[in-house]
Amino acid sequence: MRYLLLSLFLSGCVHLPSQTAQLNVLLGNQIAESKITHLALIDEWANQRKERTEQFLEYRWIPTFILNFMDPDGLPYKNLKAALKSDCRPVIADEIREITMAISGQVEKKRLELFAAINKQVKELRESLALHYAETER
Repeated sequence: MRYLLLSLFLSGCVHLPSQTAQLNVLLGNQIAESKITHLALIDEWANQRKERTEQFLEYRWIPTFILNFMDPDGLPYKNLKAALKSDCRPVIADEIREITMAISGQVEKKRLELFAAINKQVKELRESLALHYAETER
């Protein structure tokens, strides 16, 4: 009797066509390619954002910052004006170097701030993508 039940149970199993396995492999490959494409898209987006940020800094933020930094009532402007009046090249060079270093430091600080925001967005996008594909690949 046991053998009869076992043979009935085994004969009732479903047989899947070989195309099902092939389709499963194909779908898995397409998901993997889609994931790679999405990651590349995020990287390209980040690169473009960074390029646009550099353009913003170069053409907008830095000129405005320099104009504000060299305000005629401000100390850097007054120090440079006094150095130029002295007609002493080393004094003028020192003052220009100090102004340049101060401006460069502020520009770099702003650049890091803006790039940090972009990097944070990239990290969040990558985490979201990883979560999505983890659910898709289950």
